[in-house]
Amino acid sequence: MYSFLCGAAIGAAAALLFAPAKGKKTRKNIRKAIKKEQGMIMDMVGSISPKIMKAKEEFTKNKDMVENAVAKEVAKVTKASPAATK
Repeated sequence: MYSFLCGAAIGAAAALLFAPAKGKKTRKNIRKAIKKEQGMIMDMVGSISPKIMKAKEEFTKNKDMVENAVAKEVAKVTKASPAATK
């Protein structure tokens, strides 16, 4: 999705640069296109941020569960075989 938006922005800028218009009008059109794309990107970032935070929380929760499970198994092995600690 990010590549598509970048491509669209570059294409829009190129079209404006090669369009037969006066410099002042071309610069105005470029600023307008950039503001439009910037708004779309900010909206996309705003909608993705909560998903990233949720994924981070899930990862941390799962990581903690795995660490606890491994610690329990290590404790079992250590308790069952004192030679394993030497």
